[in-house]
Amino acid sequence: MASITLRDLSKRFDSLIAVNRLSLEIQEGELITLLGPSGCGKTTTLRMIGGFETPNDGEIYFGERPVTWLQPELRNIGIVFQNYALFPHMTVYENIAFGLEMRKEPPAKEPPRRDPPVKEPERRTLADLPWVSIAAGLVVFTAGLIWLLTR
Repeated sequence: MASITLRDLSKRFDSLIAVNRLSLEIQEGELITLLGPSGCGKTTTLRMIGGFETPNDGEIYFGERPVTWLQPELRNIGIVFQNYALFPHMTVYENIAFGLEMRKEPPAKEPPRRDPPVKEPERRTLADLPWVSIAAGLVVFTAGLIWLLTR
């Protein structure tokens, strides 16, 4: 993945200014976190990067390539939103593997095959657990793994 550059990005919903002239450069391989109070534009910014919202002003680049008006499916980017889009009936491992299976990735990119899940609770690994049974921080970690593996 290339760098991501936002130049004077703005998004308005009627009279509400959700994002106001945001400029940001994210270097290739850099991990960032958007922090702020509810309603400050974090999700709107991510939705514009992903192509799910159209900015009123400004530009978005992936490397040198302008993507401001490019459809989401053509951007080849993965974004994990607040609901994490994890399947509650699947284990952590099954959730991670699912995205790769749907993209028909070659076997070299798939996670290693696992033995059947261990039945004794004290011998289970994180991968064996249903994601709904793990702490919120680990849910974010799982969602982040899915993003990394499927981008």
